[in-house]
Amino acid sequence: MSFDCHEKEEIQPDEIKSELKHISYIKSNSVRSVAAKDKIVYIVGSGELASADISDPYNPQILSKVPLEGVGYDIELKGDYAFVASRMGGIHVFDIKNPSSIRYINTYDSLEQATGIAINGNILICCNRTVGVEIVDISNPGKPLFIGKIKVSEAQGAKCRGNYAYIGEHYKKAMTILDISNPSNPKVVKSVNVPGNAWGVAIKGGYAYVAHGHGGHGVSVIDIKNPENAKVVTSYNIPVVNETRSPDCWEVQISGNYLFFANGYDGVYVFDISHPEKLELVTSYLDVDYAHDLAITKDMIILADYKNGCQLISAHGIAGEQHIDTGIQPKIVRSDYKPYIQEESMVKIFSRGQIHSCFLDDQYIYMACGTEGLEIVDIVDPRNVIAKFKTDGTAYDVVVSGTIAYLSCGGKGLHAIDLSDIHNPRLIKTIGAGRFLNDMWINHDRIILRTDTWATTGCVDISDKFNPKISVKDLSIDHFMLQVSDDVFSENYFAAANSKSLLVLKYAKNPLSLEKIAVIQEPTNGVAVKDHYIYRTSRSKSLHVYNAENPSNPHEVYSEKLTTSSSQSEKLSIEGNQLYLTTDRSVMIYDLAQADKPKFIKEIVVPGIEGNYIYGRIKSRNNKLYVCAGYSGLWIIENK
Repeated sequence: MSFDCHEKEEIQPDEIKSELKHISYIKSNSVRSVAAKDKIVYIVGSGELASADISDPYNPQILSKVPLEGVGYDIELKGDYAFVASRMGGIHVFDIKNPSSIRYINTYDSLEQATGIAINGNILICCNRTVGVEIVDISNPGKPLFIGKIKVSEAQGAKCRGNYAYIGEHYKKAMTILDISNPSNPKVVKSVNVPGNAWGVAIKGGYAYVAHGHGGHGVSVIDIKNPENAKVVTSYNIPVVNETRSPDCWEVQISGNYLFFANGYDGVYVFDISHPEKLELVTSYLDVDYAHDLAITKDMIILADYKNGCQLISAHGIAGEQHIDTGIQPKIVRSDYKPYIQEESMVKIFSRGQIHSCFLDDQYIYMACGTEGLEIVDIVDPRNVIAKFKTDGTAYDVVVSGTIAYLSCGGKGLHAIDLSDIHNPRLIKTIGAGRFLNDMWINHDRIILRTDTWATTGCVDISDKFNPKISVKDLSIDHFMLQVSDDVFSENYFAAANSKSLLVLKYAKNPLSLEKIAVIQEPTNGVAVKDHYIYRTSRSKSLHVYNAENPSNPHEVYSEKLTTSSSQSEKLSIEGNQLYLTTDRSVMIYDLAQADKPKFIKEIVVPGIEGNYIYGRIKSRNNKLYVCAGYSGLWIIENK
């Protein structure tokens, strides 16, 4: 790939005369983001948001600390409020009117993993890693409201100015410009390729400055005076010294005519941007753990230095007030809330929260509705609302056994809710608070759940339904857990989909634990089991069947490439003798009369599914498909 840019001669970091000097550290664990207001710095660390007074930078004083659910990744300030992107934990809102007493206000339930955020007036742009960008109304900070969304490749960092948002797309190695003049319906204007994986973006005048890494560490300058014809005018490559593969995160900020670049293990770099088409590297600072993010104030760089905490660095004569350029604010237009819509091909049920998942039985649909908690409707007439139950925390998933519903609520734990009186749900027990609990799969008298923002797996014994017991220690599964089979085989074995492998796990009731039995090193998106067969989908649009009569040595007996116009295959579920395979825009149905050789029946294109993050699997019951589409509602589609 070529770039329309001027390449400046590389300068080795040790050849640069440094004018930046260490002042002090503010200790905090795993600091990923910082922001400053007056002489107060706000620090996003592991499990906490802290404020500190830096009036005397040689002796900074911690003022306040509050717990932070999820993994804090970015912070933006708006007046007396701080907004913290916390990956699976969503976007937390804090009142910072009194920095000595930060107060938690509310959480916005983001589409997937809230990573990078940007604010323009009452508009907040949220980058959701693999599922795109969403736009949020924060005119009432105490109750942020979803406005719209758009699917892009892998959104990680953002800035917005006027009617445009500028998105760092990591996987695509590009900065994508969005038209947000109608925030409920954002549109892609232009994507501009850069030499490395894009992340942070800064805007000044007619130029965007994009930080990137992995195969191309440095900064690219993009002319955005005409967004539709945006192009790279120069890229500055910085040789990698201290890393071969760093964590993903590179940020940029502007002060005056200087650009400050947080470059991971390789430190902080300062460029003169007086002439944007000819960047000049002025100085650098290399004494860091990992330069994750930075804020600029007069004569000082405030660095999110990961394991070192927050590092204060003297930048006398270079650093001034941080540049902020937001332009006009797009007009917010809201449509009236409708709980039920009948369309030609489907029925749509809406909550005021985000419908993450649902559980079905013969009478009811149980929905995990994010910050709205549990909602129950009649399965025959979904317009008939049976009950609502507001939970503590964000409801991510729900499973039901008998008259007990189990609701996973992130860091607030697993709630056991008595439904003996279906119209009046009653909380009977909460377990696992403090561990981040989200997706669940129920197997008879046990629940397998995803914990710790996707990285580990735990289990719950529900043989005594009123007194569930959760595993003390979670099982690490090395990478993102994407699905667990709803059924077991050979009594205590089940399959799990990991983004890098297919796993066979064993459940041990006493002690309550999980054990890896087999690992097949194949990227896996979805998984299901029937009898002793395991079914696996891969992102590359293929379906595989494994014979697992010997659970420790499953072997492949069948595979096929999917014949579909969809770009990737997703999750699996089984009802009776039918296998349901979801893609990014459809449901493919297979006959399992011959379990080791699925027979394709048909593909149902789901209108509007593309660009929606479809939570869990698409459920099926009585020839109907149930699609949980987040803020786009629950879609009920006839399977004709």
